[in-house]
Amino acid sequence: MQGVKLCGQGGGEQEQFCQAEPGSPGPGSIVFYGKDQMPEHVAISLGDGKVVHASNAREGVKISPLRYREICKVIDIPYQIR
Repeated sequence: MQGVKLCGQGGGEQEQFCQAEPGSPGPGSIVFYGKDQMPEHVAISLGDGKVVHASNAREGVKISPLRYREICKVIDIPYQIR
């Protein structure tokens, strides 16, 4: 694999992003955590019910269960493997 290309590069990328169901986001989806639709933290889905995120200065980057906090939004970012 040589790289990952976001669909629609070169303008209009935001139209390529779409809100997804928080039930089971696919790998690469952006997961926002917070209450009342106000994001307080963000992670990247690894799939299989796991996310990677920067926890804090002491713990650093770690892998956690998808639902370790309240999910307020999930964004799918379509991509192509070239």
